[in-house]
Formats: sequence, structure tokens, C-alpha cells
Amino acid sequence: MLVGYTVKLLSVVVLYIYMWGANKKRDREAANSGLSEEELERAGIESGMQDMTELENKAFRYVL
Repeated sequence: MLVGYTVKLLSVVVLYIYMWGANKKRDREAANSGLSEEELERAGIESGMQDMTELENKAFRYVL
């Protein structure tokens, strides 16, 4: 049982690190695009309404 909890904890930590890194990478790419934060957020919402995945929608940010 202790092994199961350890594996679960490590999985959560690895997932958190992945999502944090993906957010930072997308933030850097967005800063280089020259668009304002409001424009990027609006584009992200519009892309989300078109049923795009987080890999296709470059304005998507994971909620941590």
C-alpha cells in the first residue's frame, strides 16, 4: 500500500513539473509573438470553442 501511495505522489509531481514547463514555454513563445495578453487570451478562448486540444491550441495554459 505504501508503494502505491509513493507511485501516486511521484506521478502527481511529474505531471505538475510537465504542466509548469509547458506553461513557461508557451509564455515565452507568446512574448515573442508581439501580441498583447488580452489578444492572446481572446485567441485562446476562440480556439477552445473550436474544439481544439491543448496541443493544437497554442494559447492554452494548464491550471496549476
